Formats: sequence, structure tokens, C-alpha cells
Amino acid sequence: MQLIVLTKAIDVFFDKKSKQSKILINCKYDGVQPVTKAYLTRRDHYCPKCGLRFTGYAGSRIEKLLNDKVVSRDIYICLIKIKVDNINSLKIGVTSRGIEKRYSGNLIKIIFFKKLPEIQSLIIEELIKRKFVKLCFDKRILLNGIRKGKRWVGDTECFKLKYQKQILNELKIIMRKIKKGNIDFKEIAKEMMPFTGHI
Repeated sequence: MQLIVLTKAIDVFFDKKSKQSKILINCKYDGVQPVTKAYLTRRDHYCPKCGLRFTGYAGSRIEKLLNDKVVSRDIYICLIKIKVDNINSLKIGVTSRGIEKRYSGNLIKIIFFKKLPEIQSLIIEELIKRKFVKLCFDKRILLNGIRKGKRWVGDTECFKLKYQKQILNELKIIMRKIKKGNIDFKEIAKEMMPFTGHI
């Protein structure tokens, strides 16, 4: 497999405020940011933001699917309009239970859905998050949950409503590539996994 470099070290500098040396990294998805040498040696992802997005269920499940540790199934990838505590937002999500059942009480409208093999749905969700996180991440539900001391599950996959068309277009492009057989999801998954495609 050809290694795709996602994160590059571009400079080293001394941070006077924290009184320690830091390494300036440039991530394909999250741009330039400083990290400590200790962070780079202790974490699976050299980019802190990539690491945060890939922790939890999705990252663990993709790793198990890649290593044939779990049985794959077909699940839904969906783009939906939701309402949480009177806040309307877009959400990208995956579910095996059915969209209405999974998001009951919060679902306003299903904008897009497709049932696909599990690794495809999980990777598509991750690709959308990475592509649009800087442009149109909607923090309102997340921040509201933090203030209340009770967060809504899925609050890190919410996007501003005005970007619906752009996200939907990206999903349609991905679907066309799948139909033509132009996406190797296992290779993309390997690129996203810890200790590959980094510095």
C-alpha cells in the first residue's frame, strides 16, 4: 500500500507561555497546529483533532472490521435535519436500527439515506466529518449540552443548516464513485488508522 501522508511536521519552536518546545504539524484535514513532543509519543494520532474524531465507537468498530474481529452488517448512512432542545441542525449519522427509530424525538426530516456495508457507512460518515468540520460544524447543541451537564449523543456530527446542499452534493459524489467501483474503503480505513499516514 502506498503511504498517504496525512500529518507532516513543519517546524519546531519554543513556546514561552508553556515554557516548553513544541512541534508545528500540518494535518491534511485540520491544518497547522502546535503539539508537544510528549503528545506525539503517547498518542495514536499525531493530529489531536483527528484523534478526537476517531476515538469511540466508529474508530474501534472500523479497526475490528479491518481485522475481521467482528461480523460486518449493512447499516444506514444518513443526512438528517434534527431538533435538540429547540436547536435545529443537520446531522450525519449511521444506524443499524432504522433512522426513525434511532433518532425518534429529534428527527425533523430525512434528507439522504442509503443502506451500505458497515465499513462503507462508517468511513463515509468519517469522510464527511473531516471534509466539513472546519467549514460548517454546528457547535450549538454540543455547547448547550455542556452548559446543562447532559450532552446529546451525536452532538459532534452536527453541521450548520445552510451547508445542506454542499454536504448532500458530496454524499451524491461518493455514491456515484461507489457505483463505479472507484472507492477502496479498506485502503481509506487503513489511512485513517493510528500509526499510518502520519509524520
